[in-house]
Amino acid sequence: MLSLLSDLSYRVKVPISLALAILISGLVITVVLIGQGERDLRDDLFESARDVGGVLSNTLTPLMRHDDLWQAYRMLHHATEESGLASQRLLLVVDNQQQVYVSNQPRRFPVKADPGQGNPEVGQLLKRLQQDALITDQLYSQRSDQNLYVVLSLVDDRVRIGWLIMGYPKSLLTSRLYDLYWRVTFSAFAVIVLLIPVGWWIGKQMVKPLSLLHQSMAQVGQTPLSEIAYQPPRRKDEIGKLGEQFGQMLDSLAEKERLEYQMVASERLTAIGRVAAGVAHEINNPLGGMLNALNTFKRFSQADPVAAKTASLIERGLIQIKDTVSVLLVQARAQSHPFTPKDIYDVIALLAADARKMGVQLDFQTEGDKPTELPSTPIRQILINLTLNAIHASSERSTVKGMIRFAPEGILISVENSGPTIPTEKLGRLFEPFVTDNPRAHGHGLGLWVTYQLVQQLKGEVVVVSEDGLTRFYVHLPEIERSEEVK
Repeated sequence: MLSLLSDLSYRVKVPISLALAILISGLVITVVLIGQGERDLRDDLFESARDVGGVLSNTLTPLMRHDDLWQAYRMLHHATEESGLASQRLLLVVDNQQQVYVSNQPRRFPVKADPGQGNPEVGQLLKRLQQDALITDQLYSQRSDQNLYVVLSLVDDRVRIGWLIMGYPKSLLTSRLYDLYWRVTFSAFAVIVLLIPVGWWIGKQMVKPLSLLHQSMAQVGQTPLSEIAYQPPRRKDEIGKLGEQFGQMLDSLAEKERLEYQMVASERLTAIGRVAAGVAHEINNPLGGMLNALNTFKRFSQADPVAAKTASLIERGLIQIKDTVSVLLVQARAQSHPFTPKDIYDVIALLAADARKMGVQLDFQTEGDKPTELPSTPIRQILINLTLNAIHASSERSTVKGMIRFAPEGILISVENSGPTIPTEKLGRLFEPFVTDNPRAHGHGLGLWVTYQLVQQLKGEVVVVSEDGLTRFYVHLPEIERSEEVK
């Protein structure tokens, strides 16, 4: 049974344990109450018998001294009639010779007769009295006896002259005990029936936080951490502390996962950047030669108009290739003036027309007045790219908000726009070249790629958060010395 319980879930084990505890407690209390009730009934019977016996012994003693047998019988008979137990209770007076002196049942116990002949149980009592093995003034009964007996000594002038034996049928107690058993058992059963559902409910409530914790723990490794919705219980006991520790563990794992994701994305983007730069260099060299040759052909060739038109078409295509390749060769060098709030106003002025065309308002604010040594040209390009991206991604009649904070540790830039949430699976490829799924955007999807490369060359960090219809780009550019060249 115990091994079976140990394998059960706490959702079942705790309620069952509480229910069993209530049941066992109810049974123990029932047994104790019944035992106490039985003792109380016996004590009540003994006290009643002793009170009656005390009155009778005080009256019977002078009657025995004067040998007034008839008056003694009338007194016993009268005491029996007053109590209503004439046919049940035995009142027997025995002298020192253990012979019947008087009784309320004279046919069973004639005068001068041996009491043992009328009732063997009384004979056994007298034998014990003769052997001084029985203490008077107490309730006495053998297991096999059908009666309960109380024996009182009759003393005249400090000399014992006999005994008063009072017998009560055990059936008197049986009916009262049966009634007591029924009432106590019924009450205990009613209380148990009421308490077991309450205990079950309390047990379920106690285990509920553990069940939620178990469900959440089972999802770790199977479900993305961002999709595990676990709310630690607001309690200060061990379960509450365990839930709090698990919540902290989830946060730590999520942070670790985020950092690993960023590292993988950063390594991938760095590798792509190196490949793109290498390819761009390899393309750029022959491309320059091709453009020079084409230019020479146009200047010195006497070709027909069709050839000239074809050469012009080839030149435009090569120039487009050159522009695309030049974008891939991103370099930010500290050759421009330091970045100032005036550069922000210039960016807003440059992008105002695009914002009006897309039905979007621009709301940019600055904070702090700490001068910076960071170059303006790459930061302006970062702002332009992020703002253009936000304008194209915004819903109509919305506002693109920007915050540029000049702090001692560097420049902090945030650009925010409302619009469709970027899916999680696309966030990791957002800064890759030629990646765009915005139908309102123009170009080849190189804006965020250039932004990422510029931020990396400025030894900064760029983070994007997209949730609940709001997308935010955060850029942190650490401060540098004016003499340091950005690589």
